[in-house]
Amino acid sequence: MKVINVESKENIFGDIDVLNHKKPRSFKHELDKKGKNFVPKPTIFGREYFDVPNKLSGYDGYHYDGRWTPVAEKIISQYCPNSFLDFGCAKGYLVYDMDKLGLKASFGVDVSEYALNNAPKEIRANLGLINGTNIPFPDKSIDLCVSRGVLEHIPEEALDEVISEVMRVSKNQFIEVTGGNTEEIRRYAREWDITHVTIKPEEWWVRKLSSLGYSGSFLLIEPNIVK
Repeated sequence: MKVINVESKENIFGDIDVLNHKKPRSFKHELDKKGKNFVPKPTIFGREYFDVPNKLSGYDGYHYDGRWTPVAEKIISQYCPNSFLDFGCAKGYLVYDMDKLGLKASFGVDVSEYALNNAPKEIRANLGLINGTNIPFPDKSIDLCVSRGVLEHIPEEALDEVISEVMRVSKNQFIEVTGGNTEEIRRYAREWDITHVTIKPEEWWVRKLSSLGYSGSFLLIEPNIVK
C-alpha cells in the first residue's frame, strides 16, 4: 500500500473541496436526534443531503462546475487506465469529465438513486445503483477504481466486505477518506456530515487496509476546523 501525503503530487484530488470546508457548520443537533447507534440508509442520500444547504451535510448544492476536470486529467496522466470506476460517484461528475477526455470506459456506482437521476444525461448509461456490497463488474475488469469520501459513510462492521469488493473488481485502487488524527478533528468531521459514521485516524485506516491485503494508494483528508 502507498500512503499518500496531501501535499504530494500523487494526490490526484489536489485541493478540491466538494464540501465547503471554509464555512463553519455543525449538525450536532441532527446527530443527537439520530442517536449514537445511527446507521445511514441509502435513502438519506437524497435531495436534502446534496442540494439543500445546512440540512444534513456541508454541501451547498452539488452541481457541475468543472472542478473535477483537473482530477480527471491527473488520473489519465498518472495511471493511464483503459477502464475506470468511481465507487461512490454521487452525480457522476468525475465520470463525466473522464468521458469528455476520451476514456469512454468510465463508470460509476452509488447508493443514491437521487444523485444518479441528477447525473449528466450523457453518461447515465455508465452509472449504476448498488447496495454498497455488490459491484456489478467481473473480477479485475477495471484498471483503476477510485473511492473518494465514501468509506467514512459505511459502518465499521461492513467495511471489510466493501473494501474487498472494490479490490475484487479492480487491478489498482485509490482510496481517500475523511478522518482525523485528533479527537477534536474527528468530532468536527462527524458533526460536519451526520452520515460520517466511521471517522478514524490515519493509522487505523492503514491497519484496516493492510489487514485486507490492500495494495493501492491511500489518502486521509482532515477537515480544517473553522469557527
